[in-house]
Amino acid sequence: MATSSNLEFINRESELGYLLRRLGDAGAAPALVVVRSPAGFGKSSLTDRLEEAAKQLGRSFCTVDPNVRGRTGSVSPYDGFFLQRIAEQLDRRSQDGDAPWRRFANYLSGRRWKSASEKSPFDIVADVPTPEGIYKLAFDYISRAFFLGNFSAKNLLVSDQAHAVTLCSDYVGAALAETPSIVVVRQAHHIDLHSLRALLQMNAAKPGPDIIFEYTSDDGRFEPEHQKLLLRAADEQRAMEILDLVRLEPQHLELLIRKHVHSDFTMTSDYYLAWSGDLRSVTELKCKVAVGQSITSSKQIGRALGNLSEAITDHISQLSPLERVVLATVLAHVEGIDRSTLSAALSAIDPRMSQSAAAKAIERLEGVHLFLSISGGSIRIRDETVARALNEAVELKGRVALSERALRDHYRGLVFNGGAGAGLAGSVRQYFRLCARTRDVAGLLAAVERLSEDVRLSQDQSIYVDIVSSAIESDSSLHGEDHEGLIDWAAALAYGVCDWPRAESLLRLRSRQNAFSKIMRACALQEIGRHDDALRLAGEVRASAQTTNEELAAALVEALVIGCRGQHERSRAILMAMIDRPEFRDSPLIGFAYRFFEIVDGFLDALPRLRVSVACFAEHGFDRAKAYSQLPVAMFLARMGETTEAFKLIDEAQTTLAGEVRDHHMVLNNRSAVMLLSNSPQFAAIRNDLLYALRLARDDFTELTILTNLALAYLGGGEMDAALSCAERCMGILESHDFADTDIYWPVCFNASVVFAAAGDAARRDAV
Repeated sequence: MATSSNLEFINRESELGYLLRRLGDAGAAPALVVVRSPAGFGKSSLTDRLEEAAKQLGRSFCTVDPNVRGRTGSVSPYDGFFLQRIAEQLDRRSQDGDAPWRRFANYLSGRRWKSASEKSPFDIVADVPTPEGIYKLAFDYISRAFFLGNFSAKNLLVSDQAHAVTLCSDYVGAALAETPSIVVVRQAHHIDLHSLRALLQMNAAKPGPDIIFEYTSDDGRFEPEHQKLLLRAADEQRAMEILDLVRLEPQHLELLIRKHVHSDFTMTSDYYLAWSGDLRSVTELKCKVAVGQSITSSKQIGRALGNLSEAITDHISQLSPLERVVLATVLAHVEGIDRSTLSAALSAIDPRMSQSAAAKAIERLEGVHLFLSISGGSIRIRDETVARALNEAVELKGRVALSERALRDHYRGLVFNGGAGAGLAGSVRQYFRLCARTRDVAGLLAAVERLSEDVRLSQDQSIYVDIVSSAIESDSSLHGEDHEGLIDWAAALAYGVCDWPRAESLLRLRSRQNAFSKIMRACALQEIGRHDDALRLAGEVRASAQTTNEELAAALVEALVIGCRGQHERSRAILMAMIDRPEFRDSPLIGFAYRFFEIVDGFLDALPRLRVSVACFAEHGFDRAKAYSQLPVAMFLARMGETTEAFKLIDEAQTTLAGEVRDHHMVLNNRSAVMLLSNSPQFAAIRNDLLYALRLARDDFTELTILTNLALAYLGGGEMDAALSCAERCMGILESHDFADTDIYWPVCFNASVVFAAAGDAARRDAV
């Protein structure tokens, strides 16, 4: 049987049998298996064969390849990217009649009215003042109800905006819950954390899908961010298993070479020991034979086994000029590229190039040279080994640079001239990346000016931070006075997604520091624990303050840092001095002083001042700041039993922050906490909100607070096993976490002990 490596399936029968036994156990919990090895060891060949063999189990099978190869530098999938690729493949399998679940468009049709009701009231307020806004609002509702334009099935599968990722995630969850399914996720070493969390949650459900991750690792380890989630899944008494593949044995490697390369070849210990285990070595030799090159000696084979990069480099030198340009363009795109985009880029590079010649070059690169793979209309580099070698190949560097400029110009036209259609989000993402790669300062500035709103609404703004920051940090020509606005924009975006080290490092690049940059940098330093440096910068701003707002901002930073150090009396004295100064009372920033009393006072003393904070921000039109002050007020009111007013404040804050993707989990968690404190909590609704909030968590602290409330929601709803699972996960996070605030320990432990006591586990309760 031919497999993904284009070689026979050989010597993996024991691994195949293991997977079949694991997946065939109908009474067991859903399988969670990580097939791990260096590149080229045959992970995909194994799962290809597994799909064929699994038909006898009567199970639906879905193999997902994200079409990301050779990720380097600023290239990283956004949160939800892998979920969208799974949704895309599920939809394709359904379209082909090869699966029982619904098409994505049919799923969307079943939730039209819910979708229309999801239009934010904040959008209405923003849109109504002009006739154009009324038309936009009306069309937006029509789009949601009938799935046109931005809300079409086609666009939702490629958009990085939050509503698109949510709908795709919901579709994946619904499809995999409809029928017993096996999902294979390839290139899982690139998986985004949002998708990984969501898949682990789906796998934990009963019934849930069996999930197999193909994970490439040169040293047998997971990426640190993946390891934490996967090991926690294993600790939660889940049947997670790791299957580490080893390289083929000498006799099996010899068998493959004899069949495809040289029938008289004899394997020696020197040849075998020099071989990395990557089957691409055999594929390279097979390609040489296919193009008519003569292999007459075992030494030729030995060199290919011992130096794969050299073999691929030599192979590249044998390509035609057109084939090299096509290969460079696909490589430059990183993600899979469709034929129309590839054709446009090739035409821009050489207007004389014929489409038929380009089509033949693509065909040979796929079928003869085995450098490309085509699936679902997307063309990509075949595997990670090839991508790595191509990125290092000197022969391609000039062509890759040329291709990046052509692709950048192509996406510029799509983004700014309205030609992107359903692919606008992907085009915006590629345009940012390609401007950074080509050091196009003017393009980056234009992108920031025109596309900031698209970035703000994206599911994962951190990818834009990576793209722009990498460009700024690697090219000193971007640090000049004319471009400091770009530094400020990237730093603000980094701060907004809690990447405080990146925000601080960017602001340090400014040639001239002003009060704004110093205050933002001081806030970032406070977040990463460099309190003395933060106080020093705040002191510099206060000493040279030219305006009341600058002096007030410096004092706010000092109060915040000192309060977070536990010096509450000193912090309270600074705050009191601020609110007592008449010249500060007219500044909108004084609302933050009133809010910061939450840090130094108990909730009964802090509540009146938090109400003043809300009023101050309302008076000055600081709607978002007002919403952030309303959230703790609502919590305190709920603790006092005043849930009606608490819900009103939560509703107002949620409406205002509807467009703040990064804070959606915080709003949901606060609403759920208020609901839990109400007289008649709807535990099922609370549970659903918290499960969605959990998918959006990006750090241990956020996950811990959500899990604590989720445990109580499960307990209240009588779902004891789920409540215990959440409590155990909370304890696991407390044992190894990435936050410094220990004030949360007591409430988490108390709530966990309540769950353990309700389950009758007195020993666990007392241990906590």
